[in-house]
Amino acid sequence: MDFFFTAGSLDQLFKKLQVQAAVERAKRSNRHTLILTSFDINHFPKGILELQYLYKLCLSKNALVSLPEEISALENLAILSVSRNKLACLTKGLFCIESLRKLNLSHNPISVLPPEIGQLVNLEVLWLNRTGLRCLPPEIKNLTQLDTLGARGNFLSELPHDLYQLQSLRWLTLSGNQIKQLSETKWNNLIHLNMSKNEFVELPASLLGMEKLRYCFFTGNPLKIVSRQLLKGLAHLALLDLRDCGVVNVNLELKKERELEGDSSESDEDWLDSVNSSELDSSTDEQEDIPDAMDKLVLVPFISKYAQGCSK
Repeated sequence: MDFFFTAGSLDQLFKKLQVQAAVERAKRSNRHTLILTSFDINHFPKGILELQYLYKLCLSKNALVSLPEEISALENLAILSVSRNKLACLTKGLFCIESLRKLNLSHNPISVLPPEIGQLVNLEVLWLNRTGLRCLPPEIKNLTQLDTLGARGNFLSELPHDLYQLQSLRWLTLSGNQIKQLSETKWNNLIHLNMSKNEFVELPASLLGMEKLRYCFFTGNPLKIVSRQLLKGLAHLALLDLRDCGVVNVNLELKKERELEGDSSESDEDWLDSVNSSELDSSTDEQEDIPDAMDKLVLVPFISKYAQGCSK
């Protein structure tokens, strides 16, 4: 009997064998990390469920349509990335992994984040970019350890009151949604806030309560009002980005570098900390949140004296 293989089928077979070999090696050596990115995996490899010492699992850029209920058996798993797959729903077993600290679900057609997300009480980093989300569940209030949240490029029009209660947040990006306002928050530790490309017509007064905020992005919002009084109250910012906002009566000087009077290196340290807090896997999801390249950053620095003709 003759067998015919196309280049595509041979490539698929080769990738499947590579995955099997990688899982087997991890099992034999009790590895803590398993990276299986871009292998066209469409079924969760069952052998992974036997890796009881697994700490980090990356299955990004594959073709997974579901995760097995038995994934809850990975009791030591702290970092999981399944970004850029085809997951339309999430198994309840995922939310039984109490050890999870970092979870990347970005670029999956999830559309609804189930209330069981509130069971992951040790979660520190959560990425939900471009998942089709229209709302965040109230149970998100249970994620009291959450340091980093990214839900960019979705259909969020408002934020639940419960999200405003998360005092541990340091990095938050919700750019590319339909958000019109920010209520009073308890984001007392927030350093990095990205609300670019939403539907704000004025800068929210709630920014005044974010005393540790250093980097604030409102690029591409249809701002009609920029209050001089509000700008003066934001003197603690190292950067306020108002590019492409259509506010013709505000002239903020563009600079590559920015030094606040009396400022120390703490701002730089905070920026580095906020960038580091986004690190999860080898995907570039978090890098989209950094405008341009770090070595040639075009910034809109916050210096209130440069604001001209602002509304009072």
